[in-house]
Amino acid sequence: MRSPKLIVDYYLDMFFAGRCDDAFHGLIEHNADIVPHLIEACANVDDADFQRFVIDVFSTFREASSIGFLRRALIQ
Repeated sequence: MRSPKLIVDYYLDMFFAGRCDDAFHGLIEHNADIVPHLIEACANVDDADFQRFVIDVFSTFREASSIGFLRRALIQ
């Protein structure tokens, strides 16, 4: 089994290669252990499409650990 960070890296590469649907469905197939790594990735990317993508992924997990990120995204 790959680590959550490697999973996130793999699917984010897919997202940035234009395979957004594949990346979305790949991420939501995994458990919420990937949420902190997605949050970390968002800190390094200033792109509205990417932020929306991550919000969509987070909405499928409904994890308390993503609340801070979602709150900041709503304020922006």
